[in-house]
Amino acid sequence: MDLYQLECFQVVARMQHISNAAAKLHLTQPALSKIIFRVEEYVGYPLFDRVKGKIYLNESGQIFLSHLDTMFAELNNGLDQIRANARIADNSIYVASSADSILAQSSERFFASHPDVKIKYLVSTPEQIREGLLQKGLDFALTTMPPAGSGIDWIPVGEEEILLIAGDKSPLYGETEVSFAQLKDVDIMCECLGGDLRSHVDRCFAEAKIRPKIMLESTAGASMGFSIGNHRAVSFMPAHRFMQIYQIHHSGPVDEADGLFPRVIPRAIRLKDPVCTQQVGLASRTGSQFGKVTQEFYDYILSSFRKMYADAQEFVRQYFENN
Repeated sequence: MDLYQLECFQVVARMQHISNAAAKLHLTQPALSKIIFRVEEYVGYPLFDRVKGKIYLNESGQIFLSHLDTMFAELNNGLDQIRANARIADNSIYVASSADSILAQSSERFFASHPDVKIKYLVSTPEQIREGLLQKGLDFALTTMPPAGSGIDWIPVGEEEILLIAGDKSPLYGETEVSFAQLKDVDIMCECLGGDLRSHVDRCFAEAKIRPKIMLESTAGASMGFSIGNHRAVSFMPAHRFMQIYQIHHSGPVDEADGLFPRVIPRAIRLKDPVCTQQVGLASRTGSQFGKVTQEFYDYILSSFRKMYADAQEFVRQYFENN
């Protein structure tokens, strides 16, 4: 019996559905069924009741799962301690975020005061972040929603508006506030499915009972379409990101070869019915202990993002008062 087979049992026991568990584990159903049979053979007793093609975790299975969870928790605690000790010795930090550039853009001052620190930073899906925190030594992550399931703590950092961004050829360019219903037949550029921002926007469209007219999907960022000349469309952007683009454009000339920024700054419009917002927080494994440098970086991110969201809120207020 190896750890992988026991991990497969955990997945099946929690989902109580062979085909769904097989898809999650990237296995065929027959292969997963054989693994479950081997686990039951190892235990010596059936762990599932099988009724009309469905499986249900029985009392023996519940007992085994409970002790297995404890075993894996202890194993992960030991691995975390080993990894933490190695990173302390190496002066390194392992962090992630669920939105592109959301973390990297706030690290410059920390590096200036910690020149010897090495940071491994990944943009990851919520599922990858959860796995990283529980099994792969991830120190903490910045996410726009709490990771699902138990074993992870999530501390809210701030909340911000998601703004509609309109190109200068868009029929909405002169507006200051629009409802989601008004977007029914408007050309829309947005993140691909699975992105955090897209998830929040899709939720708002669903609440408004509107099917968006999406003409461009991209993983390259909310402003990408404007930088290549799609000025008739609209997009969505967190308030802090629009604030940064606006400030860069008004601080001097922008290099037109840089596709991160639109050549002509688009107009921000407030959304209503529903109001679209996102909340950002810091996720870490329950009970995890940070080393000195990791704790300093965690505290730095916490304070700098709280300041950034306060600045973004004031920027939005002034922007709509003056435009």
